[in-house]
Amino acid sequence: MRVPGLTTSARTCREQKTAQKQVKEAAKRGDVASARLLAKELVRTRKATTQLYTHKAHMIAMGTQLQEQLAMVKVRPAAGVCDLWPLVQSSGCSASQGVHR
Repeated sequence: MRVPGLTTSARTCREQKTAQKQVKEAAKRGDVASARLLAKELVRTRKATTQLYTHKAHMIAMGTQLQEQLAMVKVRPAAGVCDLWPLVQSSGCSASQGVHR
C-alpha cells in the first residue's frame, strides 16, 4: 500500500505498528495460535529489514572502495608508476564517469 508523502521507513514503521496491534487484539480474543503466528511474522519482518539495511550499507561501502581504487589507478600513470593504464584506457572509463557506466 503506497501512501503519498511517506518515506519507505515511515511506511514500514506504520505497518509494524499495525501488526503489533493485530497481535495484541488476537491475544485479547484468546486466539493464541494467531497471535503467535503474527508475532513470529513480525519478528521475521524486523530481522529482514535489519539485514536489508546492513546489506545496503555494505554495498555503499564497497562502491566507495571501488571508486577510491579506480581513482588511485588513474592517478598512478601521471606519476609514471603503473603498467595498468592501458587497461584503464581500454575499459572506456573516464574521470567524469566514475564507477558507473
